[in-house]
Amino acid sequence: MLSLKNQIFGRKGYSADMKLNSTELELFRKLIGEQWISVIRGVCPSLADEAERLGVERYHEVSDKLDHKTLWPKANRAINCSIILTYNYI
Repeated sequence: MLSLKNQIFGRKGYSADMKLNSTELELFRKLIGEQWISVIRGVCPSLADEAERLGVERYHEVSDKLDHKTLWPKANRAINCSIILTYNYI
């Protein structure tokens, strides 16, 4: 079996060797949703309430009203390291 690093950064490009349990998955979904709405609130406050009501699962229903290039640079797409440290994931 390839090492995790070799799987992710090698030809395969991913690994299914590590998995989140249901509690971890629920937490990550919550954190992602909170970060998602926080970014929208900061960039386009007039759409934040509607986006929050719809949820990230229905983002496509408001996406045409947002400037994706401004809204989602890599820094806004990645979970903040301080959040990861708070929940002891690293």
